[in-house]
Amino acid sequence: MSMPVAALPPDAKAPSAVAADPAKSLDAGHGMAASFKSFVRWSAVVFLLRVGGTALTYVTYILLARWMGAAELGNYVFAFSACMVLSSLTTLGYPASAVRFVRQAAARDQRNEVAGFLRRGNQLSFLASIVAMLGGFLFLWWRQGWSLEWQAMDGALAWAFVGVPLFAILQLHSSYAQSISQFTAAFLPSNFLRQLVLLLIVVVWQLVWGGLSASLVMLFTVAMLPFLLVGQHIYIDRGLKPLRKGATPAYRTWFWTRTSLELQLLVLFTTYFQEMSLTIAGFFLPAEDMAVYSACFRTANLISFGLYAINAILSPQASQLIATGNSAGLQSLIARATQLRFWPSLIAVAVLVAGGSQILHIFGPDFARGHLTLIILGMSQLVIAAAGPVTQILTLSGHQTQSLLAFAIALVATLALNAALLPLFGMLGGAVASLLVTLIWNLWLHRIVVRHVGITPSVLSLRHCFPARKSAMPGSAS
Repeated sequence: MSMPVAALPPDAKAPSAVAADPAKSLDAGHGMAASFKSFVRWSAVVFLLRVGGTALTYVTYILLARWMGAAELGNYVFAFSACMVLSSLTTLGYPASAVRFVRQAAARDQRNEVAGFLRRGNQLSFLASIVAMLGGFLFLWWRQGWSLEWQAMDGALAWAFVGVPLFAILQLHSSYAQSISQFTAAFLPSNFLRQLVLLLIVVVWQLVWGGLSASLVMLFTVAMLPFLLVGQHIYIDRGLKPLRKGATPAYRTWFWTRTSLELQLLVLFTTYFQEMSLTIAGFFLPAEDMAVYSACFRTANLISFGLYAINAILSPQASQLIATGNSAGLQSLIARATQLRFWPSLIAVAVLVAGGSQILHIFGPDFARGHLTLIILGMSQLVIAAAGPVTQILTLSGHQTQSLLAFAIALVATLALNAALLPLFGMLGGAVASLLVTLIWNLWLHRIVVRHVGITPSVLSLRHCFPARKSAMPGSAS
């Protein structure tokens, strides 16, 4: 089945038709070369955006640590992390399912379903985020003893709750752009421009007025979002018009929402695990330790943005291969992607072992005490890289239900291990909890992919990078 040209954004190329029978699928597997070049090119673009955005965030946190002090930085980290976790939850998992439903409906030229999915996702996410924001203010009101004095309220958390609906919309619209291969609109606002604008505001404010605080920086973080959202909407709307033209929205609300909610646990562990861990840690660690723990997490996650870039470009291509039953092409694509993920990650962990203390010292002399924590968090990223893009495969192939038990147990383990280890060992205990949880869900999901999808996604799949002409790939028809 081929994707209609009309269903593609203006800057995308229509994929060639791929037959589902074994003989033609082998030839299609050897035709992956051109597609793989496009995959690498767009991976590089997204990778550069991630590198730029991560570098800007890193510089911002260094300046905040030196200008505000560790305690204020720790308070900001807790507020921002809570905001990101809540905004992700209020999207109800629709961003995770958008690539699957929008891309595959567009491939079948089912424009009514595309229009319905986009509208329903916006409606449900907006309502859920407003409820979360109001619930957050109710929590703050209870926390300050039902006092009506605004001065007594935690300013950083208050602005964080205001930002929940805005960040939810940003996540949702970024996923819509990704699903139609508009990678610039998908990643530029959320992964680069937001970080750049915040850095500029922080620097100007400090140089002109000084006196930065956690609540003030959180206000800056939230205040810029409406401007970014307007620009993103204008850009995305041009790509979505061909898909919605003449369409009458058709709704499968219960099916979409049920599937999306199943993916919500997956999103927490693959995209917002840092924020979830820091939010939990905020209830156990003092503000100064929160700042050091955050610096360790952000340094270790310098590895993850490379994985994220590869996964972002992988999803649309893998979705098409799954829809057409091209097992050989899927195995080849996944094998190559895993090699791109693992070896640079291994080098990065070696760098953290050798020079992690010096890296943390940039934040301040006291931050170097987190070196061992940094190494353990780096090992967690290496586990993810070695396992392969297991979550993307299960999501796009419709096997996400099989992963629910794994993520449910991982969530319980995250709460239990952090609650047990953080009070005893501080941030080192939190890092150990993160590593153990990461091992649990990655090994479990790898087993599910091998059993239900019939491919090998781990770093051990090197031999499948170039499909053999005379042998069928795992999971292909015989």
